[in-house]
Amino acid sequence: MENATSSPEYPPDAGTWELSAVIYVAVCLFVLFVIHGSMERRGRMKWSKLRWEHVAESSRGCSTSCMAVWRFFCCVLVILNNVVMVFVSDSASKLVAGGFIVFATFTVWSWTLIGVYMGLAGAVSLASACKSTPRQGCASVLPCRIIWLLFEVMLPVSFLIFLLVWLVLLPAAYHTSGTAMGLFTPPALAAHNLNFVFMFIEALVNRLCITTYHLIFIFYYGGLYVIFSWIFFAFQHFFFYFFIDWRYPLVLIGYSGLLCMLTTFFFIGRSIVNCVKPPLYTWDLDESESEESELESASCTE
Repeated sequence: MENATSSPEYPPDAGTWELSAVIYVAVCLFVLFVIHGSMERRGRMKWSKLRWEHVAESSRGCSTSCMAVWRFFCCVLVILNNVVMVFVSDSASKLVAGGFIVFATFTVWSWTLIGVYMGLAGAVSLASACKSTPRQGCASVLPCRIIWLLFEVMLPVSFLIFLLVWLVLLPAAYHTSGTAMGLFTPPALAAHNLNFVFMFIEALVNRLCITTYHLIFIFYYGGLYVIFSWIFFAFQHFFFYFFIDWRYPLVLIGYSGLLCMLTTFFFIGRSIVNCVKPPLYTWDLDESESEESELESASCTE
């Protein structure tokens, strides 16, 4: 999902829109922090329900050994694909030149984090297969939380990237150049398509769910990339995506559109999980606060 935008001349009011972009993001992050803090204090984030076995085990009866093999296979494939993108691929006719600059794109950010998720989750499955499950505590809770959040963010984001490439980037590439501009090369196909394949299969076989209250973390992810894009622009003087280019007045609409897309695909991801998982492992997060309703509701921890 790369579409580098640069301009030799800044619009006369570029400084105004840069300031507006910073204020907009700062206000959004402040509101998110306040809401997040409130939800944490009220126990809405469901951290207490998460257990080691929810990360390690399968909802389809697969052994933890099989889960570890599958996850490490995906992790290794992500690493190899990144190596090819950086050191091997011919950069001619591509949307983005080769080299380490590919790690500045939203696609490769997400592709790489899928590899991180697979590696961490694979390690948890391997530990369970080897009967090395740690005691409940920081050593087990923190990695499990990170893995859970990565799953909740990467599944929606991978589907977003997958659709944008086929419905927007590829038609735009043919319209402007008459070619696919490298989107059909093996590394690009992997980063733009296997990302969703990997996460969809994970959703199908793992025991993790997507909870509505964790929507805030996909906003953090989008905000983090936007802030990174400012730092990247300070050194490279261009943005990869026109809709987050803060030199132009449409930037605030672009940021708002990004929030809407992330929200939409987060709930699409949640729907995917609820549809493909056995009923025992779906999680109704609109349940009441009473203990009775929590016990009666189907959840990941059953």
